[in-house]
Amino acid sequence: MNAENANGLPRHEFVYLILSHNKLEQLLRLIKAIRFGSPNSAILLHHDAKGTLPDLATLNEIGGVYLVEPVFQCNGETCHNSMPF
Repeated sequence: MNAENANGLPRHEFVYLILSHNKLEQLLRLIKAIRFGSPNSAILLHHDAKGTLPDLATLNEIGGVYLVEPVFQCNGETCHNSMPF
């Protein structure tokens, strides 16, 4: 799929969202399995900042994996994570 939408990102048939925080070997196996079974899909990955981030070179080799940055909202006393979608 080479078509792009208005914001310049490629279009995908399916989008998978993975929320992870540890077990990097299992995470990479999951991402590779998704890529193998759905080669035209996008994989959005939100990995807990407290954990070790997966190897970015490996994610780039797999292709179609996009890191989702958390959004923190604070009300003066407490803060919480809000996904940007």
